Amino acid sequence: MKLMKVLGYVTTIGNCIHTILGRSEKRTNLNFKNSMFFTQALKASNMPVNDKVPQWVIDKRPNHNSYNILDSRYNKSFDMSYTVYEHKIAKTQVIVLGSNDPLDIDQTFAFYIKTLAHTDKGIPHILEHSVLSGSKKYDYKELFMVLDKGSLNTHLNAYTYNDRTIYMAGSMNNKDFFNVMGVYMDCVFQPNVLYNKKIFQTEGWTYELEKVTNTTEETPKTNEDEQAEDSSTNVTGSSTNVTNTTNATDTTNATDTTNVTDTTNVTDTTNVTDTTNVTDTTNVTDTTNVTDTTNVTDTTNVTDNSTNITSTSNDDTFIKDYKVSIKGIVYSEMKGVFANPLSLLYYESKKKIFPDNIHSNNSGGDPKEIPNLTYDEFKEYYYKNYNPKKIKIFFASNRNPTELLNVVDEYLLQLDYSKYRDDSVEDVKLQKYKKGPFYVRQKYGNSEKENLLSITWLLNPEKAKNSDIDLNLSSPVDYFSLIIINFLLTGTTESVLYKALAQSGIGESVIDAGLDDTLVQYTYSIGLKGIKENHISLDEVPYKVENIVMDALKNVVNSGFNKTAIEAAINKIEFSLKETQLKVLKSKDYIFDIAEKLNYNKNPMLIFDFEQYLAVVKDNIKNKPKYLENYIQKHFIDNKHRVTILLEGDEKYTAEQIKLEKQFIKNRIEKLSEEEKETIINEYKELQIYRNTEDTPEHLDEFPMISISDLNEITLEIPVNIYFTNADENNNLNLYEDLKLNKEKLTENFNNFVKNYVLKKKITQDTSVKLHDIKKHTEGNNESVKKQIPMLIYEMPTMGIVYLQFLFKLDNLTLEELSYLNLFNTLLLENKTHKRSSEDFVLLKEKSIGSMLISVWLSSLSDKLNVNDKHNAQAYLNFELHLINHNVPEALDLSLEALKESDFSNSEKVIEILNRSINGFKSALVANSHRILLKLIRSKIDSKHYVRDLISGYRNYLKLKEILELAKTDYSKIEKRLITLRDKIFNSDNMIVSLACDTNSLKNVFVDAKPHLQNLLSYFDSYKLVADDFSSFNNVNKDYGNYSQHLLDEQSNTTTEVNTTILGGSFWNDEIIRKELLKKKDEVIKEFFTYPTTVNAVAMSGVIFEADEYLNPSFIVVMLALKNNYLWSTVRVLNGAYIVTGKISYDGTVTFLSARDPNLEKTLQVFRDVSKGLRKMADSMTEKDLQRYIISAIGGIDMPKRGLGLVKESMDRIITNETQEDRTNYRNQIMNTKKEHFYKFADLLDEKANEFEKNIIIFTNNEKAKDYIESVDKDFKLINIS
Repeated sequence: MKLMKVLGYVTTIGNCIHTILGRSEKRTNLNFKNSMFFTQALKASNMPVNDKVPQWVIDKRPNHNSYNILDSRYNKSFDMSYTVYEHKIAKTQVIVLGSNDPLDIDQTFAFYIKTLAHTDKGIPHILEHSVLSGSKKYDYKELFMVLDKGSLNTHLNAYTYNDRTIYMAGSMNNKDFFNVMGVYMDCVFQPNVLYNKKIFQTEGWTYELEKVTNTTEETPKTNEDEQAEDSSTNVTGSSTNVTNTTNATDTTNATDTTNVTDTTNVTDTTNVTDTTNVTDTTNVTDTTNVTDTTNVTDTTNVTDNSTNITSTSNDDTFIKDYKVSIKGIVYSEMKGVFANPLSLLYYESKKKIFPDNIHSNNSGGDPKEIPNLTYDEFKEYYYKNYNPKKIKIFFASNRNPTELLNVVDEYLLQLDYSKYRDDSVEDVKLQKYKKGPFYVRQKYGNSEKENLLSITWLLNPEKAKNSDIDLNLSSPVDYFSLIIINFLLTGTTESVLYKALAQSGIGESVIDAGLDDTLVQYTYSIGLKGIKENHISLDEVPYKVENIVMDALKNVVNSGFNKTAIEAAINKIEFSLKETQLKVLKSKDYIFDIAEKLNYNKNPMLIFDFEQYLAVVKDNIKNKPKYLENYIQKHFIDNKHRVTILLEGDEKYTAEQIKLEKQFIKNRIEKLSEEEKETIINEYKELQIYRNTEDTPEHLDEFPMISISDLNEITLEIPVNIYFTNADENNNLNLYEDLKLNKEKLTENFNNFVKNYVLKKKITQDTSVKLHDIKKHTEGNNESVKKQIPMLIYEMPTMGIVYLQFLFKLDNLTLEELSYLNLFNTLLLENKTHKRSSEDFVLLKEKSIGSMLISVWLSSLSDKLNVNDKHNAQAYLNFELHLINHNVPEALDLSLEALKESDFSNSEKVIEILNRSINGFKSALVANSHRILLKLIRSKIDSKHYVRDLISGYRNYLKLKEILELAKTDYSKIEKRLITLRDKIFNSDNMIVSLACDTNSLKNVFVDAKPHLQNLLSYFDSYKLVADDFSSFNNVNKDYGNYSQHLLDEQSNTTTEVNTTILGGSFWNDEIIRKELLKKKDEVIKEFFTYPTTVNAVAMSGVIFEADEYLNPSFIVVMLALKNNYLWSTVRVLNGAYIVTGKISYDGTVTFLSARDPNLEKTLQVFRDVSKGLRKMADSMTEKDLQRYIISAIGGIDMPKRGLGLVKESMDRIITNETQEDRTNYRNQIMNTKKEHFYKFADLLDEKANEFEKNIIIFTNNEKAKDYIESVDKDFKLINIS
């Protein structure tokens, strides 16, 4: 499940703006019902029907006998209607967001509840997890996963904010939509957790008991021990967010994160205030819980418990012969969150900034407080806050809402309202002004003794009694003014406060949290990471940083904001709000934003009405002297309601926290009577029986789901026209228009593109090419010959936005050069050029372009559906532009300047980027360890993932540290390396251009911007990869990294024939092969990576295919079943980890991974027993179970895309030579999955079991790693991440 940062969720709209403003999350803050703004909102509501309202709006806001219509609006800019229905009996509101866009194929519903947290016990968060764990009508133990498995949902999750909870899901299929909604509705209104304490114990917290047979060393359990525990013993052996993306078994995306088209680049995840969302991260499938229910028949363990062993220490606590600990899914999740210093900064600042309202409390739960929560207190909170009259239901769709209104009405009429507390809806109170500043200093776990500092203002505290300080910011004009100011202060690396702190030399990177508009009042935060006690003592740091910030603000008031920067801020806002309308799941983001406004009784349509308010702001900036600067003076400089927090890194802190947790348990248990202790043992045994119980096949078959016949028969094909151009081409648009009329020529162009740009590397056997062939091809080729450049043109509705991509194949780069791409890519976007300063360049870029992005795209070299070669990989540098069509000429000129004129002598900027990237990795390690671990463990197995890790993972982190040291001692080497990279990458050899826009915008590209496009293409065409270049590479640095020259030199200096074949189709792949950098067949890799943390991430990976074997697509179905059933039930539900996933790649690599996991050996044992769990699943699997898994797999393939998403999907298909026939065969094999495939996959896992034992990596703390090595497995290597 997702714990949303109290600050707020990055919604599209908010994120739009907030991407703009500074990599933090923003939102809105207005006033209550007596404010001027609310009055304006009421005037806008209940608008009369007139000719300004489209007919579709009238058609899609029907009257209904069971509801009153309280509000009705239409927003022209977003072409969206907003209608509020209130149920006449239940008083539940249904808010309908209507659309008439035929491309809005996704329907979304949400249940929004105001859930104020009055303690740090995490009640709202635990409740959010527990609610979806079974209900009165849907009495299934693992309801959430049952629901997910047989659905075509596009998103399925729940979200905990500081003061609200949202349960949300969506689907493209109408039948599926109402199935999913029916389950959610029953869960929200009648959850099983109110009657089943075991759900609360599983999701929240409980005493975990492990039977100890020997308190000094770990030994296997005896048969008597097992019998004593009634088959309730722990599922495996002894002891164990992924944030990303694919969703599998958890809520965080561990599951995948590895897209074939991955775009790598780590530069900085540091971000601001988001730290809590660190807690999880977005998973469509996710998260939630599994727990409940009854109809169970099997009490045996899914995994084999005969090996439950336990190591103990003197500070452990025992009840009889049971070792006691505390576990729970939310408990583990929040221990991971609290290991992140950015989270600590965020939570601590809220405590001090909001001392008198609920924003000072942690709705997610403080691990120190969660065990103080009782089941009765938990239930009471539900009855108080989940009263139907307090719940709002959202429905976003282009369909008529009548069907939904009927479904909700029928359900609400069946409820028993007597059980709910009839309290009035509780509002968040405004925090009154308190004069500061205030200072806080506390410790956190850090082995390098690095420190962090943040300064946070409450920008609009309520006026205090007996005070004449009035900091009111109630109007929407104030809000949009603050958004602009946020951009000006921290929106870019050249913004006022960001730049001042970056250049201060006190810290290594800026914490650019910026404006937080997601709470009842606005806050603003800025700070530094990587502060070390060198030339300045920690006692002085808070005051020194404060002075730097305040001096920068005062300078702004005196000198004024940069006018170009103001224009850039406005462009960013307008572009982002326009682009958000092209998002497939935009309704999801709209709901988040509207719910936030409603939570504080504010205008729900504020963001959607941005044009009228932004127009006022523009006019004020133009006509009112120092308009924006006056906000700085009043709300920043003169405002003393602020806090400065210093987090002091302490290498002993984590170990001390572990000891404190153990002491807490000891103190608790020692106070209990023998009867109470016996109760704990009995409850735990009952809980284990419950955890190991499964829903019967018969009961599962009763669960509502769509059928195979509801699925699309074919995979969506994406139209594309391939057009060849060059720098001198005249009248491009006419030529292209003529081409579109010639289907035969279009087919010929497509075939030529595949032959010359996709398959051309297959010159010799497999993917090898001769270096001498390359040399010969380029010799004497200095004349100016304009090369044909392929353009993949996608005509589609984009609302006047143009998407341009320039892809450059990276075959001629070495591994050393690839390791510089993280730095290189970031530098191109932020650096000064030979024409202008970095500030002028960045601001002009932001003013003219919506987004300029650079990433590395990694994919299979040939058909990704038939890969059996671990070196099958290719890499492209992707230079990408998102912009309004009339800005194309200026955008192309700025692109040319960025790529051609970037001044690589700028050592200060390079060092700043390196420090930021290094600190970004450290933040990501704590917040999203699963992502880093997944990259790392798979990098041992194939070239693609080796390079991904080298560019954006742990290897890149090590390389960045090395480059940083070189930058301080011999910067000239780095400058030469960067120049070489530019020369080798940006040439027309192997360059591909992609253009996506609506038909009318083609003129803006081909005609209006013709000379500008020609200039850019001419630059790419002007550089030739000639023979002399191979020797020139050596001028950069005499090292083995100049791989091409090394081979040629070796050939010329010996009479022996040297194999100069470039293996794997690229210099970097050749280097991987020749140096044998991947894991060797018999090599054993067992590694602990340690850093300050109280939870673990565990991964095991192996290859199950032989060299001549290919992936059977049915195994995709099997792996989905494995993730959503066995792994979820054991690692998460039974053993308390927050994240668990499993993944299979096209090349046969299978990876199992957990994160925010309290266990080590237990989790490894679960992974070892996967084949047993899989066979057990297959033994009891019904035909309907199998259909669920197939539907889930097809749902992943058919996930809706729009705009740029379609473009990237198409390009991935084309560049990897995936044909329509391939997709058809792949889909058909998935549809034809049988039970026998489950047994076959289990056999493969058994056959390759030893392979998995040879590749194990665990992230944990130093103490736990040492203990494990000493007591369990001495073969592990310990590596400290510092």
